[in-house]
Amino acid sequence: MILMVRHGESTWNAEHRWAAQADPPLTANGRTGAHQLAERLCDRSITGVVSSDLRRASATAAIVADHLGLDHPRHDASLRERRCDAWSGRTSTEIEMSHPGLLARWRRGDLRELPHPSEPWDHFRTRVASALTALADGNSRWLVVGHAGLFRVVESVCGLEHRRMGNLDGLWLRTVDGRLVSAEVAAP
Repeated sequence: MILMVRHGESTWNAEHRWAAQADPPLTANGRTGAHQLAERLCDRSITGVVSSDLRRASATAAIVADHLGLDHPRHDASLRERRCDAWSGRTSTEIEMSHPGLLARWRRGDLRELPHPSEPWDHFRTRVASALTALADGNSRWLVVGHAGLFRVVESVCGLEHRRMGNLDGLWLRTVDGRLVSAEVAAP
């Protein structure tokens, strides 16, 4: 079973700037939130921590692992956010100016393919779903720290309604007959 959590607030989250695979650090609020998350996870029997190798996720994971007395988090590039060079580094306003209406469609969950150049949806979905399924298929209780896009993959794989996930929002996942399924929406 895994608890998948979005990373703490990054500097670009605070600026309403699209990060994709760029690597902005956590804000002071993001680090504080990670410490609060760790406090809430003390009684959840987490046995290990895995994160994206991007520093906003890996820093969140390291704070939680340290607080819980667990080994240093394992980094997995398969858990990176989706690549979208067309929007990376741009603010919401700049994206709207260059791609009118697309950001609103993306936020509603109506848009799968992002403007070129970007990672194709099917590739992103496959790499993330494979990594999450492998982690969820076992007796360990992993905390997986990733990005908002990972939740879109889970929605697609598990047939869930689209829900915008904020920083440090989470979702419990497990496997049934080798398939990834949602166990419960969590407020970790």
